[in-house]
Amino acid sequence: MSSSHQTISDEHAHIYREYFRALLNKEGILCDENMVAIYGSLKFILCCQWREKNPIGAAEIQTFNHSLSSQHHGGIGVYVTPTGYSQGAIKEAMNSSTKILLCTDKDIIECIKLTEANFKKIHPLNYDDVVIEGLNFERGEIKSIRKITMKQRAFVPY
Repeated sequence: MSSSHQTISDEHAHIYREYFRALLNKEGILCDENMVAIYGSLKFILCCQWREKNPIGAAEIQTFNHSLSSQHHGGIGVYVTPTGYSQGAIKEAMNSSTKILLCTDKDIIECIKLTEANFKKIHPLNYDDVVIEGLNFERGEIKSIRKITMKQRAFVPY
């Protein structure tokens, strides 16, 4: 590959990343220069791969998964490309040790927002949702609890 072609490809990749940073920030998804985005209570690590043709293969997803598992604990990987994904790449993402979303440039915002909305449905509880009444301790351990109220539902343990 000639160096001028490589320079054009690098420039496209940079423009592609910067486009997504601007798009995400405009949509209220805070994205820094390292392509780490925060939306709601979730952290997303983005890999924006510019290609004019050919889908992303399993090897690229394996490399991304390795990077996520070794450097970004607790984040959700988001791979973005305009050309789509091979069956091998899809299987690799589904079987990965970390959560990886496979998106195109047309659905990245929806993918991130739906993931965060689904996370809220799965993990809806926060400390403001819980009221514990009649908590008694004996020698540093809980002796009894009279009542636990969670979002207008009551649970009486005894």
